[in-house]
Amino acid sequence: YGGTAGLVTLEDLVEELVGEIYDEFDLDHDKKFRRLNGFTISVDAMAEIDELNEKFSASIPESETYSTLGGYIIEKLGRIPVAGEVVKLDSGRMIIEKASRKRVIRVKLIFRESLNGKLDDSVSGSKENQADKKL
Repeated sequence: YGGTAGLVTLEDLVEELVGEIYDEFDLDHDKKFRRLNGFTISVDAMAEIDELNEKFSASIPESETYSTLGGYIIEKLGRIPVAGEVVKLDSGRMIIEKASRKRVIRVKLIFRESLNGKLDDSVSGSKENQADKKL
């Protein structure tokens, strides 16, 4: 007499309003930092600016109006960017990998100088056997 076409959870509804929410049950949640090569990392936009500057010498300006990489990008542009947009830094450039209508989700940081020696085990993909290529 009837069927179920799908199921909507409270988390689904909240995520539609505020963006992706990661919890202990989300298995596909990426690490905050992923090394792509010796000059490039992929970063969760919720990463703190002071942590990026400390780990990678990123030279991203700090302010009281934002504390995350996504907040910095929105402040600098005056709007929420779309995927593929480029934002210049003193230490390199950022390419928006993923963004929603409400926030920046993931950013690729491409540095002018190699990150070799600056990466530790907290950065996934930082093992010696990965190829180092400048983009």
